[in-house]
Amino acid sequence: MWFIVGAVCGAVLMAALATVHARLRSCAIKRQMQAVTERARKAERLAHLGTLTGGLAHEIKNPLSTVGLNLQLLSETVDDAKLDEPHAGRIQRRITALSEETSRLRAILEDFLRFAGRMKLDRQPVKINALLEELVDFYAPQAEASGVQLRASLDPAADKLSLDASLIKQAVLNLLINATQAMVAARYDDDPDGGATELLIR
Repeated sequence: MWFIVGAVCGAVLMAALATVHARLRSCAIKRQMQAVTERARKAERLAHLGTLTGGLAHEIKNPLSTVGLNLQLLSETVDDAKLDEPHAGRIQRRITALSEETSRLRAILEDFLRFAGRMKLDRQPVKINALLEELVDFYAPQAEASGVQLRASLDPAADKLSLDASLIKQAVLNLLINATQAMVAARYDDDPDGGATELLIR
């Protein structure tokens, strides 16, 4: 009799323990799933935030590059104007300060884009001839002020290219500025090859 009672009590106890264990396991699994779901939501929010801020950084970077290029041209214009001191020095110091701050902001943006994993070329289909003609129109007055005639000889069959227009403009403009400076320096140094006054983009 007591054996049967003990067996029944033991079975009931085992069943109760099994039920408690199952419920605890179910609760643990539920908590784990909730934690995984919450982590997924946070990751999704962070990814969305990264996309938004990365896009914003790109939108800021492009006009910032334009500001930097125009500061370069402004510095060249001040040099060519041969202003009296102390005005020339004061203007150049201000241009230099602005250029340094522009470079600092560009570096901050590039660091952020690298951190956000969005340091990529912004490639778009671009009509290369239209881009170069726009650049020639932009830089021609500066070149003429230095006694250099800027001319473009472009292939009319040139098609659209997939490229980062902002970076291409910056690279070509830097080449034009360097070429103009070299031509002017050669002219004043009586270089035998320094008589050229035409700068050609082909």
